[in-house]
Amino acid sequence: MGRLRWVGLITAGLALAVGGLGSGCGALPSASDASSALEGPIAVRSPSQVVWGQRSGVPFVWALAPGTRDLSLHIGPVPVASPSAALRTLMDAAERIRQLRFRRPLTTKPLTDATLRQLLESERKEQARRYQASEKILQLLGLLEARQSLWPLLESLYQEQVVGVYDPRSRALFWRQDTLGLTERLIIVHELSHALVDQNFDLVPYLYGREVQQDGEARMARQAVAEGDATLVMLQYQMEAMGLDTTSLADLLEADPEAMDQLLEAFTDLPIGDARYPPWLVRLFVAPYIDGLRLVLAVFRRDGWTGVNGLYRRPPADTSQLLHPERYFQDRSGRPVPPPTPTDGKVFDRDRMGELSWLIWLEHFTDQPTAARAADGWDGDMSVLVQTGRQGWEWQAATRWASERDAQEFEQAVRQAMDRRARVDRLLPVRWDIRRESRTVYFRVVTP
Repeated sequence: MGRLRWVGLITAGLALAVGGLGSGCGALPSASDASSALEGPIAVRSPSQVVWGQRSGVPFVWALAPGTRDLSLHIGPVPVASPSAALRTLMDAAERIRQLRFRRPLTTKPLTDATLRQLLESERKEQARRYQASEKILQLLGLLEARQSLWPLLESLYQEQVVGVYDPRSRALFWRQDTLGLTERLIIVHELSHALVDQNFDLVPYLYGREVQQDGEARMARQAVAEGDATLVMLQYQMEAMGLDTTSLADLLEADPEAMDQLLEAFTDLPIGDARYPPWLVRLFVAPYIDGLRLVLAVFRRDGWTGVNGLYRRPPADTSQLLHPERYFQDRSGRPVPPPTPTDGKVFDRDRMGELSWLIWLEHFTDQPTAARAADGWDGDMSVLVQTGRQGWEWQAATRWASERDAQEFEQAVRQAMDRRARVDRLLPVRWDIRRESRTVYFRVVTP
């Protein structure tokens, strides 16, 4: 299979997974835009075995039977006569692909709008302080406007036509059982792979343990493992559904080592998100899928599913190991950095930022090459959010870099980003300063 068709295949499948985004371990949407744009039969003529392209801006992909040139494709919803039988078929597929077995009966519940609201409200209450701290930091950095709240944006994203949610804490799969077209089957297989991993490796301490909850960087890296794992299962299921003549995904990857880079480049052009959501938020939401897939694929190429299982025994330490998988294999993670010492006020939050968060922020105010170059040498950080009065806030970050040149590039990029922030309307007024000492850069943002 040529590289172009291989990348098109994977990109289209990944678009189905993250086209409308989801929340954590579960909550993948139905990609209703894809269903509505592609609903009904589509006549396609192509001399190749794999057909891929776009209709109404939405990617689609299918396979032609050998020797044929005409294809009638149906992606719209399909009524489900027996939900339990349909789910059992998908469970069998997930077991076969992931090479794990369900160890106990899977609890399933209907997913309704009311159920989804309850799950979201539980999440909001449980993580209220973390969301409050994130909101204030995003306002200080200029990603949120001065009076803009974070949770309504997240809640809107979470409710984008969700088809299925696997909740590790209740160990239940919530899914809409009325229709089960191609898009919905892909998503349910994705969620079932979460359930499989949970029953074999226990996702609750992995994702929600006390130590992880106190380290946002580790939490993001582990979430990316779970989502990258499930996305890989979903993509292989898609290949089976298309009847592709290949024994395993590894064969394709070994035959084309540059496929992952091509995939990620192609994915940046997909029509994900819309004007309701800022680009940085869309990038943050797709990160567990595309950046998690990057690491999972690198491990899968080396050691297959046995290697992927090892990610739950030895998880990545930070998002730098997602962006640069070789650092995971080298056991090279960010170094501990002493937290900045606030001059006064009450410490509200203390956490790591990580390479991925710096990358997304810098991309928003500079450009992708500048941001990538500035974030690449990340070697550890620690930040502190301090409440200095009723309306007063201060955020400090101490960052460490692999070389003095890396530190200088980061400092220059931050200066460029903050200069551009100052020219954007409706943002929180702030004062800021930055200083560099050898390979350490200190950055401070404070309300006047």
